[in-house]
Amino acid sequence: MTIVTNTPEVLYADTTRRIASYRSLARRHATEGNAFGAVTATWAADMNTVQAVMWERVMIASPTPDQQFFDIATTVARALALYALHPPVATTATEAVLAARAGLSTAFDASALALMERRLSPLDHLDGLPAPTVAEIAEVTRQRLGDETLEQAIAARADEARHCMAAALQRLSDGRVDDALPLAWQADWATLEAYLLEAAAAVGDEALVSVDLRWAFAVDSTDKIEALSPDFHQAVTTIRARLVESLGTIEGDRLRQRFEPIDG
Repeated sequence: MTIVTNTPEVLYADTTRRIASYRSLARRHATEGNAFGAVTATWAADMNTVQAVMWERVMIASPTPDQQFFDIATTVARALALYALHPPVATTATEAVLAARAGLSTAFDASALALMERRLSPLDHLDGLPAPTVAEIAEVTRQRLGDETLEQAIAARADEARHCMAAALQRLSDGRVDDALPLAWQADWATLEAYLLEAAAAVGDEALVSVDLRWAFAVDSTDKIEALSPDFHQAVTTIRARLVESLGTIEGDRLRQRFEPIDG
């Protein structure tokens, strides 16, 4: 197995890939008429562009690239959370993003701001879409949590992962591989959701915008799996590799450590 070191170059590549991924997701949401998804994915692309510019300024000199990268990523995630909690007053989706971008001018010096402005996403995909409403943002949260609190949801997903994997391993020991894999699949997605909810809570993303955005990446990543091995362990390893990949180098490593054991 090749071990990837979290060098500045690898971490920077993670960021630039996310920019492209968010832009693609924004255009897909816009095509579907999902104004909220299109605007939040566009703003996420913008925030990762900000992260890339900030990262470029410290990448060479930083003695601790992992921690520096995480600190910058946390700042970006909090900005996305703040945007969801206090959306700018606007009537169109384009106005909503432009209003949010205007707020960047007070946070960065002129040279950094000029770099960012040249590299922010084009907004033509938002033409004709209305600005997201507070009610739409609240509905995203409701659909994710139902009647649970965030803490209850995190605990419930963790319990689901444990129970499903235990059931999967029991079926595997009984020789029922075809029945075991769907349960393992459910367990790993529950682990992912618990992780994403915890990450959202850590940066104050009460609207859980980051959860929906990153969940979409995980779905896209696993949809690219053409076939799974008939071997249970190899199949689970393939699925987990895709979920880990969808989160990037550092967070993917953290997710990998959270999966339920499959050797029990």
